[in-house]
Amino acid sequence: MQLNSQLKQIDVRRIRIADEAKDAFALSSSFNYQMNTDLLNSRINSNQPWNFDIPFAYMSDGLVRVFANWVSLHRSFQSLLPKNKSICARVFEEKPRGIETIAWQYVMHTLSRCQHRNFALAYVAKMVEICPNSTLQKLTKLPNFSSVESAVMTLCSEQRQPVRTQIKKLPESKQAHQKGGSE
Repeated sequence: MQLNSQLKQIDVRRIRIADEAKDAFALSSSFNYQMNTDLLNSRINSNQPWNFDIPFAYMSDGLVRVFANWVSLHRSFQSLLPKNKSICARVFEEKPRGIETIAWQYVMHTLSRCQHRNFALAYVAKMVEICPNSTLQKLTKLPNFSSVESAVMTLCSEQRQPVRTQIKKLPESKQAHQKGGSE
């Protein structure tokens, strides 16, 4: 069976989690992200076509039932959801079979994208190091910082020693290079 879908702008008040996906959604809502999402300015821009996690949904009883790609609906991201506005969602014409399986598959996919705990801080450091400062300032609420190390400590709510240890583990990582302004 081929499922057709369209990208649609959906009023946020009409969005619900599909019953078959509620347990998977609840578990994924408890995930603790390495980066402090409160410091991100562009956590989720759900009404833009370049939203990286467009919710997958189907229509039922006049409501949009989300069954995967729901990260933009998690509590940690909801403060930037537009109130009384619409978000972009992929809405399937028919309710797909196996919603519960699809929901758990999404959770496993999400977990598989998480960085290994021994390298996550180093990859955040690499991002801070490479990302243009103006872009980093636009995307985060980071104050000016004196080093990549201090930026990672702030973004990830982490102590200096674990950050230093992981930065040293990453091949070709520039350690604690100066970037930005004062801390």
